[in-house]
Amino acid sequence: MAEKENVVFEELVDEATKQFALGHDDTYISNQFAEQGIDGDTIDKVLLQINGIRKAIDRQDGVKRIVYGLSFIVVGIVATYIASHWEAPVGYVLWALPVFGVVSTVKGISKIVG
Repeated sequence: MAEKENVVFEELVDEATKQFALGHDDTYISNQFAEQGIDGDTIDKVLLQINGIRKAIDRQDGVKRIVYGLSFIVVGIVATYIASHWEAPVGYVLWALPVFGVVSTVKGISKIVG
């Protein structure tokens, strides 16, 4: 009997994952399951699984933003140094790259943390 419940739960998690991948939020997913007659405790357990998936995706996105941000900081500082060394009139504009890198890095950190 427990195996049957696990299979049903896994099927619900798979269905919820598909709905999440389509961009539906927790409310939509829980309403769909409630219309199918699934009890509230099972819906809550499925949504906990989906929230774990969502957090993992946010962490991956955060790491990617940090890497891009740090890359922009390094490239921006090097480009600004070269432009200022050659006394180029656009050297101050190049500071936008490191500023964008800092903003992107902070966004990445916030995605990982929260």
